Amino acid sequence: MRASAGPNAAGSAYEAERCPRCGFAAIVKKGKSTSGEQRYLCRDCGRAFGMGSGHILGTSRLPKETWMAYAECFVLMLPLRECAGRCHVCLIKTAYTMRHRLIECLSAYSPSFKTGRGCG
Repeated sequence: MRASAGPNAAGSAYEAERCPRCGFAAIVKKGKSTSGEQRYLCRDCGRAFGMGSGHILGTSRLPKETWMAYAECFVLMLPLRECAGRCHVCLIKTAYTMRHRLIECLSAYSPSFKTGRGCG
């Protein structure tokens, strides 16, 4: 999970190698976002994307520290209400969305990862 939340998770100086949507390798630079992040364009599907695309922190406005605190709560299998309280985020929208992003991330890195009753 650290790989998807590491220094490259929200974008950095690294260059994109493939399109996150179609996986095509022919991409070109396409300017910069308002925050100064390099944008890219896929020559195959035509999608414009930044380095944050496809990462757990890519489109999140929450600081990395909040995500790490939430990941700790997730690992401890705390109830959603407890996770929200410890991380000082909204229970209904934010904590629920964070949990599902973590589950999605874990499923991508470990295909055998399954959620069962009481785990999601």
